[in-house]
Amino acid sequence: MFLEMVRARFHFEFVDEIQSLMRLYDPFDPDRDTQLLEELSDEQREEAFAELRGRYEQLLRRGNYVKLNREQLLACMESRNEFGLSVRVNLDDYEVLDVYYRGIRPAEQSYRTWKSGFRKRDVSVRMFSRVAILVRRRQARKGKRPARDVVLMKLFKDIVLEDLKMTSPEVRVQMKLFDKVKVGGTVVGGLVTPILKLLTAAITSWIAFVVILGGFAAAFFKGVFSFLTSKTKYMQTLSSSLYYKNLANNVSALTRLVDAAEAEEVKELLLAYYILYSERDRDYTMEELDARVEAWLKEQFDLPLVDFEVDDAVRKLVDKDLIEVREQPADDGTPRRVLKALDLPVALDRLDKWWDDYFSPNGGCRQET
Repeated sequence: MFLEMVRARFHFEFVDEIQSLMRLYDPFDPDRDTQLLEELSDEQREEAFAELRGRYEQLLRRGNYVKLNREQLLACMESRNEFGLSVRVNLDDYEVLDVYYRGIRPAEQSYRTWKSGFRKRDVSVRMFSRVAILVRRRQARKGKRPARDVVLMKLFKDIVLEDLKMTSPEVRVQMKLFDKVKVGGTVVGGLVTPILKLLTAAITSWIAFVVILGGFAAAFFKGVFSFLTSKTKYMQTLSSSLYYKNLANNVSALTRLVDAAEAEEVKELLLAYYILYSERDRDYTMEELDARVEAWLKEQFDLPLVDFEVDDAVRKLVDKDLIEVREQPADDGTPRRVLKALDLPVALDRLDKWWDDYFSPNGGCRQET
């Protein structure tokens, strides 16, 4: 019962969150198929975007995502994957490119290269478990906005650090040296013979010259076709890779991120309350609770390197009136703030009372200050 009531309380609060975010995002949604009731002025659009961007960052932080700063983003964009696709991103194409991640872990990736005889080879890599991005393209150079001023939101999974640039909307696929040599060799090899014959025919017969000129043109277009085929192959590889890594886009990404943030909030509160309630014979300070939760996660699930956000968890417990903060003297006489979980029946009564107080007798919501 306690779990259901806590989850219901958070879900009710996050319903307002998603509705508010959807209203902010609506003018920038590239998938919108409805007419805006009121067109925003340039100043209003900038204000709306600034609020949307700030709220988006708050949401991701509640979902335990970390934002890459400018230096980290540049390092990822300039890094090169020796085994995967080679792509290039121009950050000047974007007015805003915010990248967030949650979780970095070691992993094994299989690649085929000419060095391994085109056999699959397992390579150790570092991987982002989740990546969320917010993108706004730069205005046109003449000061005019694109036909629609849109903001893109995307959510990915299992992105290798060196491949982070592939998640950008506009990437330029670059051919590797091996493929450049292969295509160049095909073009040069196909043109050398026709050129020699063309020079000979120009001296001997104009009819032979015309015939060989046609062969020269055919060899040239064969080289161009080989280049385009190689480029298409690279684009197909890029699309295929992202197809299985893309989790959601735009409104669906926003909805999924809200759900993830809600789940993280519930888990943090439950972990803190569980330790305080099950070990209520002990007096925990906030720092001691932080260490105990991290140790418990290690014991139960073998999860190393967990950084439990104890201040956020305690804030939620206090806000929902599920614990008490008491001042007690330490051994040296200095004041010591300890956290005490309320008994389960009392906690359930307070959760139930919140619902009763929130709704007025006639069914309407009370106004919160």
